[in-house]
Amino acid sequence: MKITGIDVVIKFVRWREWLFVRVSTDEGLFGWGEGSTSDRGPAVAAVIRQFTPRLLGRDSSAIELIWRDLYTGWRGGPIVNSAISAIDGALWDLQGKRYGVPVWKLLGGPVRRKIRVYAGGVSRWMDSVADHVEGAIRAQNQGYRGVKVTPFGSPGQRTDVAAIRFAAELVEGIREATGPDFEIHIECAERLTPRLAIEASQALAPSRPVWLEEPIPAENVKAMCALAPRMATPIACGEKLFSRQDYRELLEGQGAAFIQPDLTHAGGITEVRKIAAAAETHYIQVAPHNSGGPISAAMAMQIAAVTPNFQVLETAYPEAELRRRVAGESMEVHDGYMHLSDKPGLGIDDLNLDALDDEADGPEPSYPWRTFIE
Repeated sequence: MKITGIDVVIKFVRWREWLFVRVSTDEGLFGWGEGSTSDRGPAVAAVIRQFTPRLLGRDSSAIELIWRDLYTGWRGGPIVNSAISAIDGALWDLQGKRYGVPVWKLLGGPVRRKIRVYAGGVSRWMDSVADHVEGAIRAQNQGYRGVKVTPFGSPGQRTDVAAIRFAAELVEGIREATGPDFEIHIECAERLTPRLAIEASQALAPSRPVWLEEPIPAENVKAMCALAPRMATPIACGEKLFSRQDYRELLEGQGAAFIQPDLTHAGGITEVRKIAAAAETHYIQVAPHNSGGPISAAMAMQIAAVTPNFQVLETAYPEAELRRRVAGESMEVHDGYMHLSDKPGLGIDDLNLDALDDEADGPEPSYPWRTFIE
């Protein structure tokens, strides 16, 4: 089954772009992949166009060989690896459709059939404790068993003392409103220093959050490894690491209790499976980062299904209904879980891209939290 065409579709959806890749073959089958970034879609599309001549005419089942061919050379980074991720996802989708089986079956069969998810982005752009608590209650009433909130605000929005106090009040409010078993994940978005991260972890510990995500910038892995044993709350990180080589120092240094490879950036299904296996040797759990579109979620579900050390999958709460309209019933969340599809490939027949026609948000998404507030 030879590759005959590669098409890229970019749609700007509310706060970010969704980038889909459609790989066609000479047997009439096609596969979908996703390489969505926050606002670098055109750059990813350019890399995919550069890769295309190297892919046309090749056997679509040679997934490992194609992955290594695309990665070797000037490798790594979010743009190139997002392009590889999208192509890789489409090739796995094609392979499943070729044999009439789900990708999770090709990967060895499921450890679990239900994928536990938490509601990410519940409090996006909210600025009061009451707003965050209301968002968490709303998600809980819809069956989610956990949320992720971003309590530290935009850079410079509050003083250090005020920021930690606000975060503690916010998390305490959610804990009181949702009960002892509801899971609270804290997104720090790299806005803290090691000193403030330690203070924040101690202040939040009484409310028992699951993790503090990316408390400090991800570039200095040694600093993250040094910080981890001093934290009163576990660290989660890894969405900005793009290969098993990138993860090596973090895993060996026990810099996180949870790692968060993103299937649309970290080399797709082929590479993230290897990252998860490496994490298992260090007794570290995998909680894939997943803030993109429906193909991103479908790719992540295949990994979650076959990974023994899987913990929980992120799902972008505000776009839940939109993902369902674009990709169908496989995107539905029931009682806090997404369920594996028995359909071939990634479990999505085709994408209803018409559902995105009203979602265009201009040439590039806007990120108000990036602006430093003096």
